[in-house]
Amino acid sequence: MELAAFSIQVFQLYIMCAEGYAVFSRGKALGSDSRLIQTKFRIEEHRLEEWGQYWGFSRRDTAQLERSLLMRGQSTRNIVIETLTAISTILRDSDALMSRYGLKKNDLDSQEVLRNLDQRLVERLTFERGRHDEYVVQINKKNSLLAKCLWGIRDRSRIERLIMELKGFNDTLELLLPRGGEKSIDWSTATLISGSDDPEELGIVAKALKELGQEEAGRIVQFRQENIRLERAAAQVLTFRPSQHLLINKNDLDFIPRRSSRERSLALHGADMVMVEWKPYQPGGQTEVIAQRADNLVRQLHVSTARPANWNILPCLGYFDDAAKFRYGYVNALPRGIQQYLPLSLYELLNTSTPSLDERFRLAEYLAKSLLLFHSSGWVHKSIRSSNIVFFHCAVNNRPLYGNPYIVGFDYARPDNPNAQSIERSAGNNTENEIYRHPDLQKANPRRFTAADDIFGLGLVLLEIGLWKRLRDVGSGKGTEFLDKCITETDKLNPKVGTTYANVVKLCLSGSLGSKHEASLGWEKAVGNREWEDDWRKDKLAEGGKFYWEVVHQLGKCQA
Repeated sequence: MELAAFSIQVFQLYIMCAEGYAVFSRGKALGSDSRLIQTKFRIEEHRLEEWGQYWGFSRRDTAQLERSLLMRGQSTRNIVIETLTAISTILRDSDALMSRYGLKKNDLDSQEVLRNLDQRLVERLTFERGRHDEYVVQINKKNSLLAKCLWGIRDRSRIERLIMELKGFNDTLELLLPRGGEKSIDWSTATLISGSDDPEELGIVAKALKELGQEEAGRIVQFRQENIRLERAAAQVLTFRPSQHLLINKNDLDFIPRRSSRERSLALHGADMVMVEWKPYQPGGQTEVIAQRADNLVRQLHVSTARPANWNILPCLGYFDDAAKFRYGYVNALPRGIQQYLPLSLYELLNTSTPSLDERFRLAEYLAKSLLLFHSSGWVHKSIRSSNIVFFHCAVNNRPLYGNPYIVGFDYARPDNPNAQSIERSAGNNTENEIYRHPDLQKANPRRFTAADDIFGLGLVLLEIGLWKRLRDVGSGKGTEFLDKCITETDKLNPKVGTTYANVVKLCLSGSLGSKHEASLGWEKAVGNREWEDDWRKDKLAEGGKFYWEVVHQLGKCQA
């Protein structure tokens, strides 16, 4: 079989598999008492969707698949077809589902089933089907699950067997046609599937992931769950009281004068070297709100909080109020295997020799992944800039560890929900920092900060990494005038780092990755409206998916 015809066959089988998954994972397909099982179906559905997305099915482009198949033997191609056929057969043969897997069907009108599906899914399932009607007819010789019924559970143990078989098929596809160097399910699926703000629902998702052997993804979801619980608990407190177990006595810290800057300091805490980050505040301002936010942030970043692996945000040991200087000090543990110097910021390193192209690509990808994960935890950073990305020195050769960046500077971080109170910056911030903020936020009466503004800041940092020069060296000015200069500067990226990287930077600066609801005029007035807030959450979920595929995934494809 020619490769082009083979890829079309794979594509059509993929569509049939997606049809079958759709019924199980949408609405109340398995009944309200089967949320864990339904979530497991959703997880395996996401795995298959991402596999298909990687190989170009959603872009109507199978050229990448054909190139990959060309390097593999006929036996591998046959196994791919057999695996997809097995998934399609299992999910579309109603007799087998009832006899082998213990399901019972509740007959419904096919139009009622279709109304329960996402419109985007329906469009995807009907895409290009007319070109290959003959093959579709062959696949549809089995009873069509989509057109006939929704399902209920009759035997839980047998439905669990079905899930494990589907998991095995996904494992096989990813083994035969792996998605580059990406894990089978981690950053992308965990963030896409954890869009709920309901701690109970997130707990079910985390449990389902862990039972399917996806421990890391489960930790990502659990991290979001814990943060939402903390924020809701804080909202119930009428009078703020700091968490005593998080407080550190400033007198227990022995500061090292020559290892300090305005933003951070090194100190000895007992026998351990620690790094203290400073958060200034204005006297007489939103004192209690700031204190509550500081306490919540330390809880989120605390060393005792289960966090995803390789998420490079320093574990926090506690904090203190340096009231005499109107600032909080966040006390952070240092990583192992480093020289115990004050870390160098990316801003400082941009004035040194340029690291290799591959080091810069991996640095950019890591920063994008870290921001995606921070957003998925339910917070916005609000201060993404090169001075808040730091590198420690390797204990062996004393070189900056470019492959191990840490995001710091959580001065104004807050929960990313429309009801969270936003704290404005103090008046003393310098223009050098302000140029990393969207022009709308530099105005005398700025609009509310959104996750899209973090992405905007990331775009400017990626511009610096690509050109390896400080943002201020682009030119003078601020606001829209300065942004126009930055956009012009992106044209210089193509010969230095390639078109893919340049397009990512342009996308981040365009603002198109933001929530449509937050971009609408006067959206703050809609807060409190249940329907609007439900739409806002769906919008945020779609935003996270787009950021993964169009930024994180694209940066991962950049190679020196």
